Amino acid sequence: ALESVAGVEVVLLERGDTLLSGQKLAVRQRIQGLLEKKGIRVRRGLGDIEPAPGGLRSATGETFALPTIVWATGAEPHTWLRETGLIRSGDGFLLVGPDLRCRGTEAIFAVGDCARLADHPEMPRAGVFAVRQGPVLTHNLRVLLEQRGRMRIWRPQKEFLQLLSTGDGRAFALYRGRAAHGRLWWYLKNFIDRRFLRKFRRPDPAALQAPGGAMADAMDACGGCAAKLPPSVLEEAIFAPLPADAERMGNATLGLAARDDAAIFIAGSDGRVVTTLDAFPPFLGDLREVAAIGAVNAASDIYAMGGKPRQALVLAGLSAGPGAADDLRAILLGARQAFDAMGVEILGGHSVALATPLIGFTVFGDLDGAPLLKAGARPGDLLVLTKPLGTGLLLAASRAGECPAAWHEAALMSMRATNAGAAGLLREAGATACTDVSGFGLLGHTLEMLEAAKVHADIILDEIPALPGALALAAAGWRSTAAPGLAGALGEVEFSADTAAEDARVEILLDPQTSGGLLAAIPEDRLAWLRTAAREAELELAVIGSVRAAVAGESRIRLR
Repeated sequence: ALESVAGVEVVLLERGDTLLSGQKLAVRQRIQGLLEKKGIRVRRGLGDIEPAPGGLRSATGETFALPTIVWATGAEPHTWLRETGLIRSGDGFLLVGPDLRCRGTEAIFAVGDCARLADHPEMPRAGVFAVRQGPVLTHNLRVLLEQRGRMRIWRPQKEFLQLLSTGDGRAFALYRGRAAHGRLWWYLKNFIDRRFLRKFRRPDPAALQAPGGAMADAMDACGGCAAKLPPSVLEEAIFAPLPADAERMGNATLGLAARDDAAIFIAGSDGRVVTTLDAFPPFLGDLREVAAIGAVNAASDIYAMGGKPRQALVLAGLSAGPGAADDLRAILLGARQAFDAMGVEILGGHSVALATPLIGFTVFGDLDGAPLLKAGARPGDLLVLTKPLGTGLLLAASRAGECPAAWHEAALMSMRATNAGAAGLLREAGATACTDVSGFGLLGHTLEMLEAAKVHADIILDEIPALPGALALAAAGWRSTAAPGLAGALGEVEFSADTAAEDARVEILLDPQTSGGLLAAIPEDRLAWLRTAAREAELELAVIGSVRAAVAGESRIRLR
């Protein structure tokens, strides 16, 4: 109820003959008295009210010249409900049974303001009913999907407390036909509303980094390639103590000491085989989707070496409880879908009972010509990236419920896309070096390439492609849980005068990628051909910098 002030008149226009027709007479009289006390006029019986030039026009033909209009409406069914073919009530809402399923269907549910309960057609429109339908809906959806258990019945409560703020620090309490007005009821309403809204409060991105914080508990560690151990751990445990002649042992022609994307060995008279192993915990609840993306991600190591993936083995670590067979089936279906598209045959695999799920693949491929190694980059080459960055940020925000659906789907589409086409074009363009961008982020994998080739590079920040929403999330403070472990790479970077380490674009460089693109060095004179070929193949690529000769005392990477 807005109080009239000098020079301002407040008029309440009511389509019906009775104000608050759902309340008892005593309640209506009390609220009417408050409106009169505030100097608010009430006009009843106007019928449908429509906009008119300068104000409103009623069904009775009366016009109201009003400079400011606050339009309040009741619940009305959306027009598209008529097109669903579902059974509707006389006033157009979806008719549902006590288990909240739409009448005449087995698998379609409706709750809240779009539905009307067939057994309680008189039930008023109030948020309390929609909120309390939620747990019953959740249970019944699980019963339907898992095909076990019994559907629950939802029965609306007969009475519920209504608290109506009157805009002056007080509120009406309406319960069982009685009304009370005062500050106590406003405090109660404020407490209930704020407690409910706190459930949907935007999480503090800084909590991602806080051990034991609410977000840390909710997110645990990010899955996908963000679950890799940091490069410093691998250096200390594996590479530093590695014997210098380790890669010449056995029949391996390229092994661990090379620190490349995949290994190469001689398989009898059939020639060279390029192979790689990749595994990570799921980053989504949909194991089929995770497995498909994991298969694409694992095959990327073969493509980065200039090879063609041919066979794969599957590793599945799952809980041995109820539903294990369904989970394993989902993993195999997702893997087969992705590998079939790449012409890869699944030979078999291994499963193990684990408390925390793990999905992995060993992929074997063959080589046609010399392998494409990280160590081949030469001064003057251009650095080309074939996918935009940001999957780590987007998945972190998505796990916390803070990633808009369109951004999340764009990240999934990028992760699903194989690097087969891009690898073929890079090879034809005469690429001198290549690697796939995954858990160490673009910066980490660029440093690997530069170290292998003993060269330095310039990177142009403005040319770094980012997935929709990634820069916005980075600027808002979102990070993958793996990002802090990758920040040591910034010690190899020289920043320009107008760039800070806290720049969102720099955070994108550190973001660990799951099923990321390829980073390649190509001769400058092949760029025009590559761009034309990529455009014809509808593939993305971005020239993000160039390779330069190493100079003692200079940083490996200069950001421009």
